[in-house]
Amino acid sequence: MRYRLDPAASIFMGVTFSAADHFSMKRNSVINPHCHIDVRGGIEIGENVSISERVSIVTGDHNPADPHFRARFRPVKVEDHVFIGYGAIILGNVVLGKGSVIAAGSLVQKDVEPFSIVGGVPAKKIGTRNQVLQRDRPYSRLFH
Repeated sequence: MRYRLDPAASIFMGVTFSAADHFSMKRNSVINPHCHIDVRGGIEIGENVSISERVSIVTGDHNPADPHFRARFRPVKVEDHVFIGYGAIILGNVVLGKGSVIAAGSLVQKDVEPFSIVGGVPAKKIGTRNQVLQRDRPYSRLFH
């Protein structure tokens, strides 16, 4: 698929990808089962990122301003130490800042500031995360 995956990154069974190429994931990051990852616009995932089950990252849509309603593809960047909760949807042209937390079921359509906690539809800031982030090891869900 020509993806750039660190050997210490994990992708669980049941994750679907929309296309080959345009995807990278760094060390100690994980995508849990039943996620939909639309890589057509490009997705970059940093280190120590946790993506919960049933998350969708959608980089392709249609431009409502275009009279022909043409498809468009916009990138998503997930910086280091981000947590994305169960069932969240991340739309294209978004950066999830370092250490941010996306609450379960949220719809993210704008950039999220570093260390922000966001939730809702559409997602809005609901808190601030502690900036001391010490997790720096491979995901160990199956090895407890």
